[in-house]
Amino acid sequence: MKGILVLAVAALLPPTLMAQAAFAQPVNRMQLSAGDDRLGRGYSDWNDMSLLYSRQWSRDEIAQATLTRAQRFGLSDAQAEVAYTRPLAPGLVAAAQLGYSPTHNFLPTHSIGGGVQYEFLPAWLVHLRLQQTRYQSTSVDQATLMLERYIGDYSASLAWRPVHALGTRANGIELRGNAYYGDDSYIGLIASGGKEATQVAAGQIALADVRSVALVGRHRINPGWSAIYSVNRTRQGSFYTRTGVSAGVQRNF
Repeated sequence: MKGILVLAVAALLPPTLMAQAAFAQPVNRMQLSAGDDRLGRGYSDWNDMSLLYSRQWSRDEIAQATLTRAQRFGLSDAQAEVAYTRPLAPGLVAAAQLGYSPTHNFLPTHSIGGGVQYEFLPAWLVHLRLQQTRYQSTSVDQATLMLERYIGDYSASLAWRPVHALGTRANGIELRGNAYYGDDSYIGLIASGGKEATQVAAGQIALADVRSVALVGRHRINPGWSAIYSVNRTRQGSFYTRTGVSAGVQRNF
């Protein structure tokens, strides 16, 4: 499931905490991206294409809508997602997300999530997020507790991700580091491991020992255009390995 999300993370990852809290006028972004994942053990490749629109009023207030078309297991699927983050008080930000697939051949029928982010010390943040994802055959409940630290033009985070699915409780860990440069550009490395809900066939979900590493980034070409990219390698337990490349363009206006 991570393949669709990698470029969304790259597109909307906020700038460093030293960025201005409010913009002189809202910033709009339209992003078109495509991804290709090669799977091992005889599985057919995965492909997806996404169109994302976001509107940002300040560093911490962002609304976005995403339409995705994906192909997996010889089937096609479509999904729509909306998300919104908003500051509630100094240092406190809330977020909400909804997702729905009218076809749900392999994508979730729906998902709902919410969370908060709190800056408890200068450049120290804690994040708490809860999400439920419903598939045709089962539901997956996941929480994320993350500690994040900004130092100049760099940031690092450590996250714990407990999950409940198929009557079983499991845990995962994620490490992330980002380097920010230029105007609205960054490059990041994400490594994760632990038990995760894994798609092994259309409509079939299993808990597997997942190991993943990804390089993600955004490079601002000029004030109107940015390039988005990601490369990832994932081992989905004993089921298959997945190597993916994604790229996109983002129009800033």
